[in-house]
Amino acid sequence: MKTSNKLQQMFEKQANFQTRLGNEAFLFHTPFIKDQILALNCELMEALQTTPWKNWKKQQPSNFKAFREELIDCWHFLINLSLSAGLDEESLFKAFMEKNKINNQRQDEGY
Repeated sequence: MKTSNKLQQMFEKQANFQTRLGNEAFLFHTPFIKDQILALNCELMEALQTTPWKNWKKQQPSNFKAFREELIDCWHFLINLSLSAGLDEESLFKAFMEKNKINNQRQDEGY
């Protein structure tokens, strides 16, 4: 099954952006990976802050627009990490489908 052209465009745009930043040789480069994981972690925490996750505090409404913006930031860093691991949209799709099958098998087997 061929992956979406839109996902391919996302990968290409992010690879071009990294080249623009001077990160064209970032294939499995430890400092780059560390920076991307730290940035992703920060963006995930920012996404969490847009939700009323503190069950001990008076609930505030979620900020859905801000949550989506933070998730888009996360996608940029996830794509960077994928590219760093040598994954393109096709190999990412294949690996995802294989792992999804394993995850479902584990659930079927009472994992």
